[in-house]
Amino acid sequence: MLLYLSLLGLLLSLLLLYFNGRRYKSTIYLSVFFFLVSLYSFYHHIFVYEKSVFWIGVLYVNLASVFYLTGPMAYFYVRSVLNDDVRLKWKDAWHFLPAIIHFAAAMHYVIQPWSHKLEIAEQIVANVEFMAQHKVNYFAKLVGVQVLFISRPLIAVSYTICILFMFLRHHQSHPAGKYLAIQQRIMNRWIWLFIVFQFMLFISFLFFLIARWPGSTSLQFLKVADLEFVCAIALIGLLLTPFLFPQVLYGLPDFERGRVPSPALPEKNEQPAVEKEETENADESKSSGLQLEQAYLDKIANTINSCMRDQQPYLEPDFNLLKLSHLIHIPAHHLSFYFREVRQQPFNDYRNELRVEYAKELIGSGRAAELTLEAIGQQSGFVSKSSFFKAFKKVTGDTPGRYTDSVDKGDTIV
Repeated sequence: MLLYLSLLGLLLSLLLLYFNGRRYKSTIYLSVFFFLVSLYSFYHHIFVYEKSVFWIGVLYVNLASVFYLTGPMAYFYVRSVLNDDVRLKWKDAWHFLPAIIHFAAAMHYVIQPWSHKLEIAEQIVANVEFMAQHKVNYFAKLVGVQVLFISRPLIAVSYTICILFMFLRHHQSHPAGKYLAIQQRIMNRWIWLFIVFQFMLFISFLFFLIARWPGSTSLQFLKVADLEFVCAIALIGLLLTPFLFPQVLYGLPDFERGRVPSPALPEKNEQPAVEKEETENADESKSSGLQLEQAYLDKIANTINSCMRDQQPYLEPDFNLLKLSHLIHIPAHHLSFYFREVRQQPFNDYRNELRVEYAKELIGSGRAAELTLEAIGQQSGFVSKSSFFKAFKKVTGDTPGRYTDSVDKGDTIV
């Protein structure tokens, strides 16, 4: 059964990459996580049940280092989902240190010839407890083989606890109000199950290793068979749960195809009842994606307007949608939905309009006599003269030069 679960996990990791890998980059972390969990299960199956000399020769020590990445991959995935930011920073390098250090310590064995590894594999097949005495690297000699073995699930458990606290802290700062998006509710349920099954798997496997260790006097009240059963249940739940959430597995509903009914028109322009009903039905039939209530969309609009008016972040050359998301603490995909469906305007066009209006204010105040038009464009947030001229003409229908001449002549500018 463990073998089939391992194969299912490998299939799941491929499905996630195929359907979501290009569009939702956070699922790359999730895919790697499921791959490592499945590989770890296959590793356990080979050593405990299959006892294949060939596979033990391939897996023993050579791939053990990558299992230290299981916890970090889960952490990166949940963090990227909560923060809408999949990028790794330099400070994230320490998450990879256990894997790197273990690989470096085991390098002496890794570079051994295949014949030597087969000899070790034959001893393991003859007596699996041989691994308990085989001090394969420096750390095994320093802290003991048992500590080295349990360090992998122990680190994974620690990461699961960190993920739980991160998730709870996020909910405290982003309380689930009545305007919470349907997609976000689904993701919250999924992450809760992901954390629960992940914790069950790693904590039961940790106890399993301790209880199974030769001569272990701790946890004698626990039976190995019971721990194996819990491990199996947790693994089944962890691997099957994504199939119950097509939004996670296949990327549905699609944020880019989400729809929301337009705000109600004033009474004098209100559509006839039949036409309005047909429009609402059409919108509903198209609506397979993100749903945001109108009051929440109004809140987004007010927050954006206040931010732009008070802080003028658009004057920064690298200002983009993600930076706006971090600035006003609204998820980036909610902002993308707002600009696409409500304003029906790309964010870049909205930002450039604000920059052009600022440039017009500079020109109107006489700064064009002190600065070149290129300098005015740079002060307005444009990275180059060409981008400034192109955006200015798109917004005003005129070039900055002709606009400046009109201001100098005292013409009325609309």
